[in-house]
Amino acid sequence: MIFGNIHTYKDCGITALSPYLELLRSLPTDIPDGRTHLDNGVYYTVYTVNLKDPKTANFESHKNYIDLQYILEGTEQMEISPLTELHEVVPYSAEKDCMFWSGEGVMLTFRPGDFAVYAPMDGHKPGLGTGISRKVVIKIPVTQE
Repeated sequence: MIFGNIHTYKDCGITALSPYLELLRSLPTDIPDGRTHLDNGVYYTVYTVNLKDPKTANFESHKNYIDLQYILEGTEQMEISPLTELHEVVPYSAEKDCMFWSGEGVMLTFRPGDFAVYAPMDGHKPGLGTGISRKVVIKIPVTQE
């Protein structure tokens, strides 16, 4: 798991993600919802999220993609935990590249400009809180072609 802010990420030496973070920096906050495909199997989706109660949500993880989640507008909480601390509740779906987990983690609050990077071993429960947020999720293949 990696967390940061779009305005200070260069100070942390996250060079492998620089092209994606620069893309996020260039997006206008009023970009419409929808999916855009980039090179090498990478794509991003802009969402308007109806935030949900953390008690009713499950953690998720992915095997084939790294998630780079970026907040455009609003405040969103995400709960995080290594998969080794969670219990599988819905088996892996290759079609959706997703599996679901239960357990407890650490709650983080994300504001506009904040981002999180989740690798396959990272359980994450995004979209938590009240109200709505707008976000971009970039899906980066674990093995790029």
